[in-house]
Amino acid sequence: MRFTWLAALALTACSHAPLPPAAIAAPTGPAAFSFAQDAAALDRVFDVADTNHDGRLSPAELGVEPVRFHQLDRNGDGAVGRQEWDTDAPPGTPTWARGALAAYLDATSKLALQRVIHPKHVPLVGVPPWPYQDLRFQAADGVGLRGWYVPATGVATRNTVVLVHGHASNRAGWLADGQAGMLHPAYNLVMLDLRNNGESEGDTTTFGWKEALDVRAAVDWCYAQGHDRVVLMGVSMGAATVIRAASQDPRPLAVVEDSSYAVLSTAVAGFVGTAMVPAPTLIAAATLVRATKELGQDLAAFDPVTEVAALAPRPLLLLHGAADPVIPSDAAKILDVAAGAAVPHHVVLFSGAGHGQSAVAHPAQYREALLAFLTSAFSPAD
Repeated sequence: MRFTWLAALALTACSHAPLPPAAIAAPTGPAAFSFAQDAAALDRVFDVADTNHDGRLSPAELGVEPVRFHQLDRNGDGAVGRQEWDTDAPPGTPTWARGALAAYLDATSKLALQRVIHPKHVPLVGVPPWPYQDLRFQAADGVGLRGWYVPATGVATRNTVVLVHGHASNRAGWLADGQAGMLHPAYNLVMLDLRNNGESEGDTTTFGWKEALDVRAAVDWCYAQGHDRVVLMGVSMGAATVIRAASQDPRPLAVVEDSSYAVLSTAVAGFVGTAMVPAPTLIAAATLVRATKELGQDLAAFDPVTEVAALAPRPLLLLHGAADPVIPSDAAKILDVAAGAAVPHHVVLFSGAGHGQSAVAHPAQYREALLAFLTSAFSPAD
């Protein structure tokens, strides 16, 4: 069993009795607030967790063990409605009532926020084995960005793939996982460190809100070099980011998304769930509400499921590991439906592959799907 950053807290926080005040750290900083004292914020957790927007929280949306679900589902109808969420239990009742739930979410979401929104920069490991150029440029809001440019070899081409990594990662991941080697030498590659990652500046990750500016800056750089045939490719958070960036920018010819989430709260729940704590979906919703308080922007407003249709009429390739434990492959199916007929698209699932590991688990199948898509996307030939 993994004993991770939230596990010790969970052992205490999930007792049937409310948490003692000493178990909750005093709020500090610009995001200082308490779900126990801010009824509107706690109600917003309900809204974020209610992913199908039916006004009721199912067992899957709550993500709690059956005994606690039944404590919250006081009328026994199989779902927790708004009235049940808003009503505390009678004094002395041994239940996980609103007050105890607020205390639990206060404690866990503070820790989750630091790891989700303010992860530490991961150092680069390795450099491209081919000739490359170090890149330095700025996003429109002034954040300094770093990257690599790897030119195609053996042929002069304007065809360029911008590669965008996932959460708490960096551009070197494309080397380790093999996609860069699949694309070289046929295409120019721009391998970008998003803000608050790798060697780029920043201390805050916003899951595509600001990162879309980073991708746009990379496309600007490509155009400035005469590389005006650009496809965006991203993995995990980077996949969601390139969907958002392309939805706002008509210049990219196509998008390749690998392991994107459809709804951000489910991705955060998957991340929190690796800590093996109770109620990861509620912690995720609370973390996003807390992030909204800090950033002044609701990150859930940029869910890829609401933006993918804006790619039309450009094509989209959706790649996903069928055994992804962090962002289940259902996300690809949801995006498949949301893209609609106006977005030419194709879904490829990779059996047994985990999160962002399809290229590692099935390199030949991955390479075939990727290169076939890019050949079509860059048609007619440069």
